[in-house]
Amino acid sequence: MFWLNSNHIVYGLSLARTYKLPIEIEKAIIEHHGSFVMRFFYLKAKQYTEGELALKDYCYEGPTPTTKINGILMIVDACEATLRSLSVADKAKAEKVVEGIVKERMEFGQFDNCDLTMKEIDIIKQTIITTYMGARHERVKYPEIAIIADKHEDKVMDTLRETSTD
Repeated sequence: MFWLNSNHIVYGLSLARTYKLPIEIEKAIIEHHGSFVMRFFYLKAKQYTEGELALKDYCYEGPTPTTKINGILMIVDACEATLRSLSVADKAKAEKVVEGIVKERMEFGQFDNCDLTMKEIDIIKQTIITTYMGARHERVKYPEIAIIADKHEDKVMDTLRETSTD
C-alpha cells in the first residue's frame, strides 16, 4: 500500500480505481510528486510558527517515480503549475524556473529510481520551455469571415465574404 497525503492524489487514485484504469496510471498518480516538499504548506506553516519546522513533515510520502514516464510527469506537472502561477512571459525567466525545479528535485533524489538520463532531462526541459512559450505567444488577429458553400454545381465552391462585427 502506498502512503498518500494529498487530497488530489487520493481523489485521483479513487477515480482510477473506479474506472478500472491500468495499474500504470495508478502508479503515475501516486508517484508524480515523489517525496518532494509540499512547499506551499511548508511556507504557510512557517508563517504561523516560531522556530524551525521539520522539512520531512511537509514532504509527500512518495514513492519517488519508478519509471521514466513518471519522472517526466513529475517534471512537467511542477513546471506547468509554477510557470502558470507566476505568469512567466519571458523565455529567460521560464528557463530559470524550469532549471530550478529540476535541480531541486535532483538534489532531493526524486529521479534516483526512474533511470532518466541527463540528456533526457535536458530534452524535457527544452520541450517544456518551447511548448510553454509557444502557447503564450501573441497571435496575428484573423479577420472575421464566413465560409459560404455554393452547392449549385456538383462540386462545392467556397467563397469568402467579410462579416460585420456590428
